[in-house]
Amino acid sequence: MRLASKIFAASTLVILALVGVAGWSLLAVGHLVRAHRDITDRSLPALQLEVSLEEIVPRLLRIEARYLVLRDKAYGQLLKERAARAAADLERLEVLLGSPAEEKSYREAVAALATYGQLVDKERALLSRGETARALRLSEGPARSAAERLEQALSQLTEATSAEVAQTQTAVRALESRTWTTILVTLSVSLLAAVGATGFLAFRLTRSIRRLSSATGRVVDGSFEEPLPVETRDEIGDLTRSFNRMALELREVEQLKQQFFSQISHELRNPLTAIRASAQLVLLRARDVLDARQRQWVQSIDDSVDRLLSLVTRILDLNRLRAGVFPLVRQPVELDKVVARALDVLGPQAEQQ
Repeated sequence: MRLASKIFAASTLVILALVGVAGWSLLAVGHLVRAHRDITDRSLPALQLEVSLEEIVPRLLRIEARYLVLRDKAYGQLLKERAARAAADLERLEVLLGSPAEEKSYREAVAALATYGQLVDKERALLSRGETARALRLSEGPARSAAERLEQALSQLTEATSAEVAQTQTAVRALESRTWTTILVTLSVSLLAAVGATGFLAFRLTRSIRRLSSATGRVVDGSFEEPLPVETRDEIGDLTRSFNRMALELREVEQLKQQFFSQISHELRNPLTAIRASAQLVLLRARDVLDARQRQWVQSIDDSVDRLLSLVTRILDLNRLRAGVFPLVRQPVELDKVVARALDVLGPQAEQQ
């Protein structure tokens, strides 16, 4: 995998982690919103209607009692209207119910209200015929029993709705807690994975760069011998292969240079040795023939040849030092002798010019 692909993969991992956490957060928020909307749009209106219906039952009984006692048709009409309003409220309540317990209590309430309405109609008919005693017995017996069943069914319905609301609220709190836990855990794991992947990539890159830097130092001081292993197929791997080729070529160039200096040094020693021998022979056999200046020139030739031979020897020693044959020994140098020797060599040239 190329280096750009690795960096892109690490960046994509971070982005996907954040997008995943954001998506999960949106889904969890959607669930919470739907749960709160269910409570607001269904459970709370249902509770309000149920409480209102529970309050209607005692009112119906009071209006019924007044109607039976006073035999006022206005109370009879009011009783009929209140019963119809209770039936309408029950009909509105049907679409707001969701649990089986609510539906069961609702059916019992509807049946009880219908029975109570039929009994009230019979009471009105008996009163219209003047049979007050039978109307009273009907009111205190079956009608009161139907009203009690209606009141009990409405109470059970209210309890069922309240239990449903409490259960929904508990589920909402559990969902909220679970959502926060999941988001925090997922975000932490995603960030750790992203940081781990990025850190691993950075560690691999810096390790390869440090290894190349160390190898470069070894190439400089001449201690680089084994090529670096190529562990990846990205740009770092290409750079490592190029570095190995460069180090190999530099080693070959260094070997060629050492061979050249060794050969040229050996080739220079023979003529220099011959020149020195000739200069020494001239000084030895023609000392009386040469004047002082000539003897100085011949002596300068001999000294120069000695310095050249010393330089050749130093070149050979330098090659041996580079090859590690013997260690370098540093010693102090007398600077006045170096200056005097330079004056002896450059003196004749200075006189000529």
